[in-house]
Amino acid sequence: MRTRRFTLLAIVLGAATAAVAPACSSPSDEDVSCRSSFAETTGTLQGGGSSQVVLNTPDAKKTCHAKMRIEFRWAADAKSRDKSQPMPKVALAFNAGGGTFGPGPGPYTRDDTSGVRWWWSEVEQGDKNNPNPTTFFQTSVVPIGAQDPIFVQMGIYYTPAQ
Repeated sequence: MRTRRFTLLAIVLGAATAAVAPACSSPSDEDVSCRSSFAETTGTLQGGGSSQVVLNTPDAKKTCHAKMRIEFRWAADAKSRDKSQPMPKVALAFNAGGGTFGPGPGPYTRDDTSGVRWWWSEVEQGDKNNPNPTTFFQTSVVPIGAQDPIFVQMGIYYTPAQ
């Protein structure tokens, strides 16, 4: 079941990325150096703020945009299917070597084909003003306060540094 949900994230991110190819700041980079790689992870947050899920890319090309997405839901299947449940309280962060992009828009909701309610947010940003020759991209989620466990999956499409 975990593989199916994770595959769904990759398909959703893949479809979005196929429709919107990574943007480069220089037209000369578009053909050769803006080929994307994909980093992904999953994890379960425990309430109380003492746990976190973090995803970092290896060295990435700073002039090409990375598409970063975080999805989360209640870890208990029954609770995740109950549409009357409120959104889990979490702090989302989208970062790069040169700074942070904030929590992103949303979070938005979506219900998957099995009836599970997900919340998600994503950003697409580059890091061209970073003074270093390369950068990294990072997503992270931390629970806020005591609450039931929260399942998290995240992915980053990025361009590896050459």
